[in-house]
Amino acid sequence: MLTLLLDIPQRKIFHIEQKAKPACFLIVDHKAGGILVNTPDFSEPLLKELTKQSDIDYLFFPSKFGCHDLQEWKTATGAESIAHELEADAITPDIDLKVNHKTKLTRTMDFVPMGGRTKGSCALFLKNLPGILFLGPTLSVGENQWPALIENDDDESFESRMFGVLGLKDLKYDYVFTDDFDPDASKFGPGASEQVSQNIDLYFK
Repeated sequence: MLTLLLDIPQRKIFHIEQKAKPACFLIVDHKAGGILVNTPDFSEPLLKELTKQSDIDYLFFPSKFGCHDLQEWKTATGAESIAHELEADAITPDIDLKVNHKTKLTRTMDFVPMGGRTKGSCALFLKNLPGILFLGPTLSVGENQWPALIENDDDESFESRMFGVLGLKDLKYDYVFTDDFDPDASKFGPGASEQVSQNIDLYFK
């Protein structure tokens, strides 16, 4: 059910194998504890596997697309749910912590608003080295298997998303994960920020 993607000092990143989309991840951090990025369909066997790695302390939603069985996860774990303040109204039940660009989860974990795919899409940036970026639906896996800017028919505002994506060029990170991550094909690092910047540049040429 779990695939270990990264095992680095003070932090582990797992991909949660499941049929539902988008992709879900478990961050095990020495300061914040266990963080689910998107929630998979709830099951007791999956919960048991996850809690072998860590208690689940937070449920982070980069967008409304990643919310599955939220009440079941909250009841089973007691975790605090997190989403950007502009996205929270699109998620039920109520989000516990509504964040913006000034909010930090820990000293080394920032939230990066990336609206446009949805009203309040938001990335999670783990900025202590090696940096890790969870982009949610803002970028999608491109032809070279690195995240790229791809327009969707149901974008809230593709223009806003373009401007937000340009801001990614100011961030330095080694690893990157998107909602359409495929552990068998997607490239995610090291060297992620350079590769993503190149894909962004290709779009604007």
